[in-house]
Amino acid sequence: MCGADSTDLVWSEGGYDLVRCNACSLMFVGNPPDAEELSRIYSFESGYHRQLADDSDRASDLARENARHHLDLIEQVQGPGHILDVGCASGSFMREAKDRGWIVSGVELNGDTADVARQHGLSVTTGTISAIHADERFDAVTMWDLLEHVPNPLDVLREARKLLSPGGCLWVATPNVDGLFPSMSLRVADWVGVWPHPEPPHHLCQFSEKTLRQALARAGFTRVDVTHERIPFGFTFGSGKQLLTEPKRLAYTAVFAPLVILGPAVSRGDSIVACSQV
Repeated sequence: MCGADSTDLVWSEGGYDLVRCNACSLMFVGNPPDAEELSRIYSFESGYHRQLADDSDRASDLARENARHHLDLIEQVQGPGHILDVGCASGSFMREAKDRGWIVSGVELNGDTADVARQHGLSVTTGTISAIHADERFDAVTMWDLLEHVPNPLDVLREARKLLSPGGCLWVATPNVDGLFPSMSLRVADWVGVWPHPEPPHHLCQFSEKTLRQALARAGFTRVDVTHERIPFGFTFGSGKQLLTEPKRLAYTAVFAPLVILGPAVSRGDSIVACSQV
């Protein structure tokens, strides 16, 4: 993000090294997969997003719950207009926004998932944000759990700013590596052999409130409001069935779940939502 090349190793998993920049503190995968490997990772063949093709799957239910929550946040700030959902997956957020009167467009790297969204009658471009026509303008651009997946987050934020109408808002949700649970669980990660937060190689960057604000400022956003939230327990600790059948997982959850709950109350949630206005 800042151009410096001095880093310290934070965590290694699955052959990938998570490092911290000594200049700006951004954490990122120091040996990321190449473009071909990323394309393979984000495909139905590898299992990515496959469950979202089934509206009756629990993952689809969670996606719809998140969509309603995120739209509630947006509508506290701005009314219906033209919205672009970057990394729109199967279109759960777009469908909810459309039902509430928004004009919706989406872009999704995973061609399989983009096809699912189009089957719901949604306008979705397969690719990255750079595939959106440069002359288009939007009242809101959203990136729900997208920024941590891209190899060039600063470029993506700059592209988003160009696509916003005057007074428009960029909305970004991303895990917070400085959250109470991620930071405390890292301290015992070597001892227990697991740190569930970073998810390499899917998450190429690990933002904190500080580094997300820095990235948005570098992209040209001058006003940034940040809300601290928590990632749903199921994503962090596993399903109820896993907890009941895996005593070690259950014990780990019992120790750290209180920190997940407490985090947002002390501005140390393990997820953050930023609203940035042009």
